[in-house]
Amino acid sequence: MDVQLWASSQPNALGALVGVDATDSSGFFWFFQPVTPPAYYHIVVMPPPGMAALNAFSPDGVIVAPDHIRIDAPIYRVYRDNIFVLTTAPPTPTATPTATVTPTPTATATPTATPTTEFTPTPTPTATATITPEETPTVTPSPTLTPTPTATATATPTATPQVASILAIVWNDLNRDGIPDPGEPPLPDVKVMVQDLTGTIELARGTTDALGQALFTDLPAPATYRVVETDPPGAFSSTANLVLAAVAPATQIEVYFGDYFASYLYLPIIWVSHPLPNYLFLPLILPGG
Repeated sequence: MDVQLWASSQPNALGALVGVDATDSSGFFWFFQPVTPPAYYHIVVMPPPGMAALNAFSPDGVIVAPDHIRIDAPIYRVYRDNIFVLTTAPPTPTATPTATVTPTPTATATPTATPTTEFTPTPTPTATATITPEETPTVTPSPTLTPTPTATATATPTATPQVASILAIVWNDLNRDGIPDPGEPPLPDVKVMVQDLTGTIELARGTTDALGQALFTDLPAPATYRVVETDPPGAFSSTANLVLAAVAPATQIEVYFGDYFASYLYLPIIWVSHPLPNYLFLPLILPGG
């Protein structure tokens, strides 16, 4: 992914493009500029297709947009921990056709004329006695009982929680370049914790094992978390101690922390008083690694 560096004399104008750097496999990028800087630097991230900028963090700069950080009145120094958080871009909504209601015509009743029947007298016949046979009783069948169907219980599936994992890896950065190199050993017993994005709630805490790893599972996803490493005694950081980790459901991401140890050479104090003039020899301290 490309990151652009712009230089300008105005805070609200990008100015001229002075550098482009591609992030490495760990998501890091670097820019090196002349001793005399312009009035403002602008750092702009270019998300790859399918991704979008979600948040930006800078201890020394101004957050202009999720993909834009401005450094005001820079001097010749190192600006670190400029962080961009990307997420998957939401899909473009598809238009849904709307059904059109067509009115149904109402039928109109049409009156029909009924002809009038002309009265015609009918002669009344003479009554004749008729023998009526006795009624035979009718057998009524008994109703048949029909069993009522029994309702069957249907199991409702339970939604599975959406979670993710973060694997923190701490190593001894022997050459102090901030990149894990072959042959550089892991650091065990280093404290690492996971916080929410605001940094006010601690969600998990752990210590690295013999492989320099601390695994944090069952983290609600999707979400962005703060992963914070505490340097072990006598160690210094070659990377940032705070990493923002954006996780998707059912995934595991890795975050790396580099530490190194300074070494010193101490020489004794020698005091010579007689017969030579007085001399005081101070220790020589040589930092190194």
